[in-house]
Amino acid sequence: MIIAAGLVAAAISLFMGGIRLFPLTFAVVAVLAFVLGLPLYLAARSASKVKLMTAALAGFVVGAAIPAFLVLTGPAADNASIGGTATVVGGTYTGAGRLNNLGMVLAFGAAGAIGGAVFWALVRGRGDPEEVGNVRMAVLVCAAACVLVAAFTTTSLTMDRSCHNPLRNGGTSISPNAGFTLLAGKDQWPRVEALLEEFQRSNDWAIQSDVRLGDDFPWFQVSVCEEPGTQIFAHGLLDFGGRDEVRFDAFTFANGAEWEEALRSIRDAVKSQQLGELEYKHGEEWSNDPPGWLDSSDEPSE
Repeated sequence: MIIAAGLVAAAISLFMGGIRLFPLTFAVVAVLAFVLGLPLYLAARSASKVKLMTAALAGFVVGAAIPAFLVLTGPAADNASIGGTATVVGGTYTGAGRLNNLGMVLAFGAAGAIGGAVFWALVRGRGDPEEVGNVRMAVLVCAAACVLVAAFTTTSLTMDRSCHNPLRNGGTSISPNAGFTLLAGKDQWPRVEALLEEFQRSNDWAIQSDVRLGDDFPWFQVSVCEEPGTQIFAHGLLDFGGRDEVRFDAFTFANGAEWEEALRSIRDAVKSQQLGELEYKHGEEWSNDPPGWLDSSDEPSE
């Protein structure tokens, strides 16, 4: 069960975005395999129906269980679209939405069917000679142990240990030292990204950029950082509290790290480009009054 669940989880993780998703994916797949798959196998074995097709069918049911449940509970939003095609209108799935849901259920069911087939291949027919059985069992135990080790170590081994990760030293949370907000929408994201890229080139900092301008899933996250541990992180928020904005936050997480000059430089560049109104956080309140980390001669942005 562990080996089959590990193979399915690895395939799903790679398909969905990377092996670093493996621990979480494996946990979900393994729970489903033991809670649903194992009883189905035991029932089939007691009925002498343990065959390849039976195992694959049981795996399909296990794999499709969660997505099918999510589909049957109805859409989570009143309106939604994928690639510009409406999938939910007025809280009801459209034809395109139903086809998309069917594809999702079939895809996860197919992954489960593969896992069921792998499980059947591992448990069927044991060698008669005791030596063959012992060797086979040793191989299976080693393989299962490798899967469990991978599940517990993948997150640590794939962790981003650069200055782009303020939690690289083992912390679980961190708050920004300071920041400001640009009141601007998606149309200004390319200019903000270009501004941060210019800052990175001029100061020889590192940069990570994830900007998606499509209508189906717009996304804006850009990080510029410098060792030993200074990061300026910008992320776009659409219709957040009824408005569009880009937030710039400064983080330090190492001795000797400094953020004031970098944040001032980026803020001055944003202001000079006249991309939109700027706001600053004062305690729990936001206003356009300049904070202490700016020069005292600075005037509020108009």
